[in-house]
Order: sequence, then structure tokens, then C-alpha cells
Amino acid sequence: QFGVRITNAAISSTPFDAYVTAPGVSLDGISPNLSNVAAGTTSTFVILSAGQYQVRFTLHNSKQLIYDAGTLTFVGNTSYAFVAYSKASGTLVNAALLVMDTNGTGALANSTVSEFKLVHAAPMTSAINARVNGNVAFANVPYQGITSYGTQGVGTQTVTIEAAATPGDVWFPCA
Repeated sequence: QFGVRITNAAISSTPFDAYVTAPGVSLDGISPNLSNVAAGTTSTFVILSAGQYQVRFTLHNSKQLIYDAGTLTFVGNTSYAFVAYSKASGTLVNAALLVMDTNGTGALANSTVSEFKLVHAAPMTSAINARVNGNVAFANVPYQGITSYGTQGVGTQTVTIEAAATPGDVWFPCA
């Protein structure tokens, strides 16, 4: 078995819930392992069987993902601490994973989640769609419209802007 706890050092963050699941398990219909981890606090330990897990944080009482460590391997007879910290985002956090042993080892466990929004600021144009890697991320955004934040994976993405009335008519491609 191993133990893991969370410290929320993310300045001005809202409380969040933590899920430690088998990789790829949907968060729908399951309860968090740790709930309501407020800024400036450290949770209790959760004890689990050694193995591979996916660690995710969501806004408290929500399934809105604010951190995803991806798949990590946890060894038995070891205690771990995630230290969540601010990431120049109003919502997302990042984390360091610390091994609580005599060596005091640790490393960043960078999140696999990023966020973005769309502002339609092209005068005298019709509504637009934004596609990320070919998939519609925002649809039918009118001139002067501003979307809420959408989440995507981290890394290089291909974003295209097209007229909502004529999907496929790309106005602006970028990578």
C-alpha cells in the first residue's frame, strides 16, 4: 500500500476535490477520494494499493477538471504528497509530487490540461466556429462574443477559425 495527501498552496484558488483512480476511469458517478481541499490546507492521507493511478483535481462539488497528472506509478510502503500551486490561471493548478522519505525526492507532475477562450473581434463578419485539432471547440460565436474557458490537452494544437454558416471555410489556421 501507499499513502497520498494533497496540499493546496494555490494562492486564491477555490477549494477542490481530488480523485485517484485507475487510468482513464470516468469521474462521472464516482465520489472524490479527498473533498474540499481549501487553499492553505493539507488533506488527510488516502491509503491505496500500490500500482498505476491517474490523479485529477476538480472544482469542489463539480466535475470541472482543473488538474490531471496523467498516469503515475505509486510504489508500496511509501507516502506521497501532491502540492498544488497557482499556474497563472484563474482556475487551473499545477502540482509537484513529493516522495516523503529520508531522501526527500520529488518532481513536477505537470498537468495534462490547458484552457483557452475565444473572442470574436472581426468587425462586419458573421458568427464563427473554432476547431481544435479538427473538433469544434466553440460554435456560432457572434461578433463581439466572448466564450467561457474551454479545456484541451497541453502541447501543440491546431486551431482553425471558420464561418459558422459555412463550416470548412477556414478563415484563420494556426498551430
